Amino acid sequence: MNMLRNIASESLYRLAAQSSRFDVYHPWQELIASQWLDAKALKDLRTSRLRNLLKHSVSNVPFYKQKACGIDPQLLMQDPLAFLNQLEITSRSALTAVAENVRSAWSPGLKSGAAVRTSGTGTGVRFDLKIDNAAFLRKYALLLRNYHTLGWRPGDTIYSLWPFSHEAYQSGGRDIRRVIADTLFHPKRYFPPMPREGLSEEQALLIARRIVTGDPVLIEGDGHYIGRLAEAITRYDLKPPGSLRAIKLATCPTPEAGRKRIAKAFNCPVFDNYGPHEMEGVALQCTYSGLMHLSAESYIAEIVDDDGLLCRSGEVGNLCLTDLDNRLQPLIRYIIGDVIRTRSEEQHCSCGRGLPLIGHVEGRRIECLETTNGLFTPLAFLDLMAAFNLENRCRMLRLSKRRIRLEVSPYRRDIEKEEEAAHALASALRNEYQIEVSFVPIIPTGESGKMRYLSDAPES
Repeated sequence: MNMLRNIASESLYRLAAQSSRFDVYHPWQELIASQWLDAKALKDLRTSRLRNLLKHSVSNVPFYKQKACGIDPQLLMQDPLAFLNQLEITSRSALTAVAENVRSAWSPGLKSGAAVRTSGTGTGVRFDLKIDNAAFLRKYALLLRNYHTLGWRPGDTIYSLWPFSHEAYQSGGRDIRRVIADTLFHPKRYFPPMPREGLSEEQALLIARRIVTGDPVLIEGDGHYIGRLAEAITRYDLKPPGSLRAIKLATCPTPEAGRKRIAKAFNCPVFDNYGPHEMEGVALQCTYSGLMHLSAESYIAEIVDDDGLLCRSGEVGNLCLTDLDNRLQPLIRYIIGDVIRTRSEEQHCSCGRGLPLIGHVEGRRIECLETTNGLFTPLAFLDLMAAFNLENRCRMLRLSKRRIRLEVSPYRRDIEKEEEAAHALASALRNEYQIEVSFVPIIPTGESGKMRYLSDAPES
């Protein structure tokens, strides 16, 4: 039955490909092939696409034309990457001002394919991004390549568990092509978003029971949300669906111990995925090595410090992305608001793919604590809390510049363990912060529905 459904759904992809507006099949097949190019061929492809993007942007987009003033135009043709590195970093607040004030000046003549509304969780700034039709299809193809890598085939059912409504960040309403794809090509079942006041034990159990009685091939969603459901499956000894091949985590960092607990509860492998709202399919964890592959056909990633200088190998810095696909509102050297640890560029994956490697995203910059030893990231915090089985039940509140309250919500209270967690946090922060611990019934989410692992305490 599943094989017949797979064949029928792939035929629908081929049929839709007869229309350029709906052709996601050919970009998908091209991306499946290009990931196996050798490093040099992939670099040449990326350089060519970067040159075309920069030529278009500095010629047609006033925002980037102004940024390119003073840079030798010959450099663009000779070494596009060197030209790129001379452009100033682009912040989300700068793009917001442009989008609001001179939207008509962006790339005239290109037909819009979709509108995406960013959550603002990473930077505190929200804006609507227009994506041209060709870029929209390519982003969708990247999504399909990631699904395919994890064992999905056309027609297989996907369960989606996000901390927000799946329509919340489509500023122009739900795109008709997503409706068609979600219905025919890869049937998706969207589960209720996490309540902003937090997920209760009863809610987690109810959703977990709905999942284990279904037949998903792939589960995708928020790491915190799925982690809470894994706890319920384990605690109540629920049997996970036998159809499940993989789980794809996103939107928040998940510590290694947390991934192992999820994998054990659902009895399937678990992989990290990275792709913010405005940039689908940036990176996926390799099913062979566990390392993170960058989708180099569509993105260039740089890791820079707060002054915009490139970080050295092993350092944690700000993720800076250039989107090679979208020409309607190009994102060039765009600070996304997340932090990541730099990897050696010479390292290659043993799986045979030519795609370059990047580190695991360690969380949002605004949720990092400054220490004399560098940034203390949300992933470092969750790694620490995972030792106490609290990675899905904790957050930090900033009470003052050097005072932090650790809020925990364990299933069963253990004051001694909570105090141990607070002492471990103080030690990890080199005792530069005063830590107090507080028990709360439920850990609430942020305004966007995503977990905030560090935020300012509300004024009393």
